Amino acid sequence: MKLLLLALPLITSAAFAAPTENEKQEIQDIVSYSGQTLGGLLECEEKALHSQYRAALSDAMFAYPGTDPVKVRALLRKIDRQAEVVSSLGIKKIPNPTPDVIEAHQTTCRHNTLTAKKNLQQLDDFILN
Repeated sequence: MKLLLLALPLITSAAFAAPTENEKQEIQDIVSYSGQTLGGLLECEEKALHSQYRAALSDAMFAYPGTDPVKVRALLRKIDRQAEVVSSLGIKKIPNPTPDVIEAHQTTCRHNTLTAKKNLQQLDDFILN
């Protein structure tokens, strides 16, 4: 019980701390490339990670100081459209991919997944701070 009482001020202070300029810039950078990231996750059939990333992106954008909710929703729709285009341009468009193309695709998918997980962590950290 004492541990809970000691942890509570830390949790509440983290929940109400203002983001630093560096944290805000990180979120801006993630948002800038989120269409490509989400499209890559769709192309690589990482549907669960895509859903988590999309939800965290939305939460972070709404938590970003000074944002207009209408503009955030419009930007999220634009990002979703960009992701659809990116996902439609991948390996699925190639009728008979060579082993080299398949290997390159797998390498790209691993990179996209790692990047998305890193960004997801940053988004969650931003939301929680």
